[in-house]
Amino acid sequence: MAFADHPPGLPSLRCRDLNLPQQICIWFIRRAYHAGVEATERTATKVFGPPAMGEALTALDALVDALHRSPLEVPPVHALRAPVQSKEEFDLLTAFAVSQHAGAAAGRALAARWGWPAAVDNVEVEHAVSGFAAFLDRAAQRLPPPQGRPPLACAGADSTADLDPRERSLVRAIRVWVRCVKRREPPHEAVDALLREQGLSTGGRSLNAILTNTATAATRHVDVRCPGCPGLAPDEARIVHAVSAMQRNQQELAFELLASWLQPAAVRLTLPAVEGLAVGLAGACHRLPLRDWRFPELTGQWPWIAAADHSQRIPLH
Repeated sequence: MAFADHPPGLPSLRCRDLNLPQQICIWFIRRAYHAGVEATERTATKVFGPPAMGEALTALDALVDALHRSPLEVPPVHALRAPVQSKEEFDLLTAFAVSQHAGAAAGRALAARWGWPAAVDNVEVEHAVSGFAAFLDRAAQRLPPPQGRPPLACAGADSTADLDPRERSLVRAIRVWVRCVKRREPPHEAVDALLREQGLSTGGRSLNAILTNTATAATRHVDVRCPGCPGLAPDEARIVHAVSAMQRNQQELAFELLASWLQPAAVRLTLPAVEGLAVGLAGACHRLPLRDWRFPELTGQWPWIAAADHSQRIPLH
């Protein structure tokens, strides 16, 4: 998929606006992705010489393998002569630059937030990023400083269209669960069917526990939209963010997100279900991006309304 233009406020995604080291990176990634690492080695050796290529090819091989296994519906790498970068290519350039200018650990930390590598590949991708950046340094290919290059793969989202397919499935499952409960229908079968589409056969039980605890113990209205709404509610985003945080063992962040509507005791009872959903997604090779959410900018529309009897909370329009 090519971008006709770039999002407002971001640097251009056009390849012609890249400097030479950035163009070399894009060529390496695209050539290796489409033609294989061996074909890339033959051409690159003429430029950099055999001694410089060993570590670079090791890093490139790990990176390309991960790109090919990415669970995204759209390939993360564009054709060799495509005039614009994909979001993933843009983020790779950013991570290489971060590694060069702020250190390998900073580059790996940025790569750890992406959601496009399959869960089994995340560590290899992190080390491939820092390894390839080190090769570029030794080859005197210094990328521009990364200031002004916010990561696209983990940018905040304002609508369901901005989410990746796995996040959208999770949000839709939350909405379907609420709709079923409102209609006094058992939600398990419908939610299980939605999650099975993403290869997650056991996620329904964990999600049901999260939402049941929310419906019975929430201390405020919790915003969940109808299934077809293109907007995204802040609390839907908080649930997605909590699952993503648990995939990275950030329990304190997950606790803080749930504590927005649950008392600490209820959060402690709910965290195992969040972890179960996070582990289940990872087991199906799905790792959600750890986004830079802007919760105040997400506006609510359909809140959960507490019933008059506070022993029960049900979602209503």
